[in-house]
Amino acid sequence: MRKEALFAVLLALVAVVSADVQINSYSVLPSTLKPGVTGSVSITISNPSTSTLIGAVIYQGGEQFTFTSNRIQLGDIGSLGSTVITVPFTIKDDVVPGIYNLRLNAFWTEGSNTYTKTFSIPISVTNPPIFNFSFTPIKQITPGGSFIVDAQLRNEGGSISKISLTVNSTSFFFDGVSQLNLGDLASGQNISFQLPIVSSALLQSGVQSIPLAVTYQDPLGSMQQAAITITPVQVVKNSVDFIVDAQAEKKPVSPGDKTKFFINITNIGNSNAQSAKISVSSASSSFTSLGTSERYFDTIHPDSKERMEFEIGVGGTTPAGYYPVTITINYLNINGETQTPIQKQVGIEVGDVPQINITPSTNPAPLSAGGTYAISLQFSNTGNINIRALSVRVTSNDFDILSSPDNYIGTLKLDDYSTVQYTLYAKSGLKPGLYPVHIVMLFRDAYNSEHHVAQDVILEVVSPEVAALIQKPTGMSLTLIFIILVVIGVILYVAYTRYFKKKKVK
Repeated sequence: MRKEALFAVLLALVAVVSADVQINSYSVLPSTLKPGVTGSVSITISNPSTSTLIGAVIYQGGEQFTFTSNRIQLGDIGSLGSTVITVPFTIKDDVVPGIYNLRLNAFWTEGSNTYTKTFSIPISVTNPPIFNFSFTPIKQITPGGSFIVDAQLRNEGGSISKISLTVNSTSFFFDGVSQLNLGDLASGQNISFQLPIVSSALLQSGVQSIPLAVTYQDPLGSMQQAAITITPVQVVKNSVDFIVDAQAEKKPVSPGDKTKFFINITNIGNSNAQSAKISVSSASSSFTSLGTSERYFDTIHPDSKERMEFEIGVGGTTPAGYYPVTITINYLNINGETQTPIQKQVGIEVGDVPQINITPSTNPAPLSAGGTYAISLQFSNTGNINIRALSVRVTSNDFDILSSPDNYIGTLKLDDYSTVQYTLYAKSGLKPGLYPVHIVMLFRDAYNSEHHVAQDVILEVVSPEVAALIQKPTGMSLTLIFIILVVIGVILYVAYTRYFKKKKVK
């Protein structure tokens, strides 16, 4: 038993006394190695013995590697000493991803004895993906708003699988999902996808970025992660504003009318207007809302248009003109907070087409060829709007206008009239019949719009005999002559029945 213990102690002493080589540590650069890449391994080699290691040489090897030199001369390493060597290598182009051993064979001599020792350093060879990430430029976004990013991911490196995307941010999130799964992506392939994103309501305005984490499985089965970024993202402050246009079904609206009033509202802001209430009002007492004067919408989105219909009545004595109608929009912002109402004014036109009635009269009457006459023309405003700066011109192919053909009347208010006179000559040779006199009227309406209206009045021409009979000097009219003849006839009839019939009976 004592012999065995003594033998063990002697072996230990021999082991310590005899020179040795051991690897204390090593590091590989770069950290990611792929086919065709040059790398190096730095190795700390020590002599743990009490003897000096003399003339040590290390030979490198490995089928997957090529080396600039096949050996490294260590020289002498004293007792308990160490040295650092660097072994450069290149991974062959045809090496598939995997873990390969870089062999180191150490040789040294001690006295007449030669010693050898083999080490293996594992080298991990991968072919990581090279991402080329692109996306369609993003329009301005608002805090708390949601948007879609159209994106494409191309793999210029090694094939990968089980790809997923997550948003690595506290200001942006995927909308409705926690991650987006893209599947596999071989080398040289690309995949298109959409990213539904929502921003935080507390997001600050300015230029922002959206960091994304790409998680994937490499060919060795290990899960890896890479980073891509959506930038720039322009964030602007939430705002809501509206364009309002409106028109009445009738144009213009006449006094006393009722009409449908159509309103279009477009949100030209960059944020939703929620729980919107639209109301119509007017400072004029001439307008009355028929039915409800309010309309409601859950949400009016940016760039969206809402159309609504109201019915209004117009007072019967409302003067012609343009009247403002106020559209008031109450709404909540995306955080549910009540906002200052937005008011817009639109106009409604009250008026009518000007109407002028012309009544002619002549003296003497009736007319016959070859006679000179005075004609009176009465111009009456029978429309619903005032007329001003009225001037008239009279022309005819059948009558000569002996007086000035032009007359200025001026203003004709509602239901007002004015009379102008002309002297005309009925041309010789006119046969009995109806003949037109042409009248052209120029005037402005209540809106200062100019009007040019042509209208004919018809004059009757009779034969000279009929005219002479009607125009007797006694001044006795045909009606009076007819009455006298009727009276005479009645008297004769009574006398006949009383006297002549009695004599025949006797």
